[in-house]
Formats: sequence, C-alpha cells, structure tokens
Amino acid sequence: MLPGFSHLQIWQKALKRTASTRPRLQHVQIAYIQLVLIMALYFCQTVFPTRCSGDQLDSLRAVLWSAILARGMSAKELQKTVLKRLNRQNMDIGQQAYWLCAGLSVARDRCLPLLVDFLSTGREPRNTMSLIFL
Repeated sequence: MLPGFSHLQIWQKALKRTASTRPRLQHVQIAYIQLVLIMALYFCQTVFPTRCSGDQLDSLRAVLWSAILARGMSAKELQKTVLKRLNRQNMDIGQQAYWLCAGLSVARDRCLPLLVDFLSTGREPRNTMSLIFL
C-alpha cells in the first residue's frame, strides 16, 4: 500500500483514471472496471475502517453504488458482503446508513427492518446519511 493512501482510495483513483481514458477496445475497459470494483468491495469487507472520514464515506458510497448499478459482482456476493459488514460492531453512523441502504437492493427482507429500526432510534444524522446515500 502507498503511504498516506487507503486501499479504497487507490482503487477509486484507478477507477476514475479508467473512466477518463478511451481505450480502443471497450470490453477491456469494462473488464478492468469490473476487476477494480471487485477489489474495492473486497477491501471494504476486509480492511475498510469501522470508523471513517468524509472522504472515505464518499469512496464507500461510490463503490457501493457501482456494485449495485454495474453488477460487477453477483447479487449473492454483494448480499454476502453487505450482511457481513452489517455484523461489525462500533461502525459509525454514516457507514451503517450506507451499508443498510445498499442492502435494500440485495437483501431487502433483512435490511429493511434494520433500516427502519436504525432510523427510528436515532437522531437527524441517521436520516441525513441515509438520504445522502440514496
């Protein structure tokens, strides 16, 4: 890992760089983006901090939406990642909101009651973070 960069920041920069280039073979670009997405999600579930800064939350939001929209990984794998991450203790409010909202796309039956409980037991920041993700 490069000094001063998290794994997720490195992959986010690579994804932006890839999106801004125009290779001759579009399928190579798509395959590369899918690889970056899979690696970013892997890092989210293994080394992504339990408490994170605003920039890290922005990166997490970008990765989760990419996973939902681009289908770079199967719905089952994304569901497994989301549910595993939701089992972590002491996650900050922003991350809890993002993972719960992402879970609505792949595990609605499990995440919707958790999201309702999360929103009803907290204060305004929980609502705000959920709306920012959505």
